[in-house]
Amino acid sequence: MKPQPPELVGEYFTIYDSALQGRTLSVSGPWNSAVEAALTEFDVDSVSLNYALGYSERSLDFLHSGLNIRKLSILSRTTVDISPVYRLASTLQYLSIEVSTRSRLDLALLPQIQTIRVDWSLIKDSVAQVEDLRIAVISRYAGEDLRPIGMHLGLVSLELDNIPKIRTLSGIEFLPSLSSLGIYGARTFTDMSQLRELAPNLIKEIQIESCKSVGSLEALQACQGLEFLNIGNLGPIDSLTPLRTLKLLKRLYAYESTMIIDGDLSPLADLPHLRQLKMMNRKSYTPSVAKIMEVLGASE
Repeated sequence: MKPQPPELVGEYFTIYDSALQGRTLSVSGPWNSAVEAALTEFDVDSVSLNYALGYSERSLDFLHSGLNIRKLSILSRTTVDISPVYRLASTLQYLSIEVSTRSRLDLALLPQIQTIRVDWSLIKDSVAQVEDLRIAVISRYAGEDLRPIGMHLGLVSLELDNIPKIRTLSGIEFLPSLSSLGIYGARTFTDMSQLRELAPNLIKEIQIESCKSVGSLEALQACQGLEFLNIGNLGPIDSLTPLRTLKLLKRLYAYESTMIIDGDLSPLADLPHLRQLKMMNRKSYTPSVAKIMEVLGASE
């Protein structure tokens, strides 16, 4: 069993338990021998290098293979050379990195990597070369569809945030294991028809948020295994009728500007497992949101 350290265990580092990252060592000053020793002493799962929390190194040269780091988070916009990260190639499985816009990351040199949280400019030339990627969270994606991401047979979760150019989901057919998809802040995104390329019961979670050119949910009727759907802040949507086929849906978010043009909420009453509904009521809606929640026994 891992020892339970106090929150503060050194002059330049803090160790805490994170629900997502496990036991995390956060560096709050320069990297030194005491920080390095703590990695082993407290059986750390994840290392965080965040300048906002006091991390002060300009170079990553202190990284070496003997550290056995499995998860690494870097927030240091003055750091340009990230090549020392490749020294962790034999163990690194998770990488969240926000550094200089001049930096580039070659994912082909990190063969164990499974999860990335990165800016598109950092990985655009190498993302198609990594074989075992399972989770990708990408900011400022510049493609008009998903094809530049490439083929990833094992990718189960993809999130794209702040993506002004994407228009369609073409290329999703090269992600045959995808069970969770998030598209956020895509002003020109209009076409979800490619969802029909996935096995109907495969995808469990879809979040299409702040994409105000969508207009229709018709493509979603093919996603019959869906359990969570977020269509928040989409503006006008023609109808909820396509959702009638989503018999396994448990949670539906349709908040902020999302407005159902035909006003008919009755398709939601046909979803036997819907237990959470976040939706603004409007005078034009029949039945009301409150009535739907009463019928289903749902809550916010």
